[in-house]
Formats: sequence, structure tokens, C-alpha cells
Amino acid sequence: MRAVIIQPHFLPFAGYFELMKRADVFVYYDTAQFVRRSWHCRTYITEQGAARWLSAPVKTAEGSRRPLSIMCWADNQYWRAKMQRRLSKLYLNTEESDLLAAIVGLISKGPSSLVNWNIAANTLIGAALDISNLSRVGCKNLCLWAGISKLCERWRFRRIGNRC
Repeated sequence: MRAVIIQPHFLPFAGYFELMKRADVFVYYDTAQFVRRSWHCRTYITEQGAARWLSAPVKTAEGSRRPLSIMCWADNQYWRAKMQRRLSKLYLNTEESDLLAAIVGLISKGPSSLVNWNIAANTLIGAALDISNLSRVGCKNLCLWAGISKLCERWRFRRIGNRC
């Protein structure tokens, strides 16, 4: 059995989906700390022949050093409509226009939770790439699996500096 444990990324790179494809179990490590200006909320796109950032704002009023699982998009800013227009303009006449329409729909009406949005987008893209043969779980559920709870427990002790 091949397991992949990775943080949910915002419209991730092709290698992310290759990992999804090769995995039997794909775990979203959603309890990691959010990092500002990271792949959690931005990615590169090609625009006018150059790599440009595509970013979505995240609420950080309560602080940015919190777990990914509780971070939300800053919906008080008008990023959703702006991003829809930008992506539609760039990718409208491509072969993947159906996928683009689905992603634009997710941008307009998708979840406000950063993790839930990223997982929904990655699942949507994965389905378009015929990646559907794996189990996906959040990290909170990972420790409920038989045989893995001991491993999680050991990792937590090492992380805070105690001995097992």
C-alpha cells in the first residue's frame, strides 16, 4: 500500500496530481500551520508568456499562525470575481474549457474554508485527470486508523521534544 500525506495546495502543480495518481491512500495534512505567501493560497499561472502569481487572500485578523483547517478566505475582499475574470480571459479557448468552467464555478460559490476549497478543487482536477481510485482523508481522521495511531502518537511526541 502506498500512502501520500501532503498539505492541501491552491491549484497545485502537475507533480501533486502524479502523487495522487500513484497513491492508494491520499491524506490531506490539514492540521499543519498556515504559512503566509505559500502554496496554500497561491500558485503560478502563465500570463503574457511569463509566470505570474495567482493569489487568493486569507483572513488573518485572528493571526496567521494557525492550523490550515481553521483558515478561511477573506471574502470581504472582491477576489472571487476578479479571479474568475482573469482565469476566463486566459484559458477560455483552451481544450480544458469544461474544467475551467467548473473551477470558475468553484471560485464563485465554493467553500469559504481554505482547506475545503483546496480539497474540492484538487478533487475536481483529479477527476478530470481520471484520478478516482484512492481514499482521501483529512489528517484529523488519520489517527483513527488501526495501526497508525501509534505512529501519530510517536510523531507528536518527537515534534514537541519529548521521548516516546
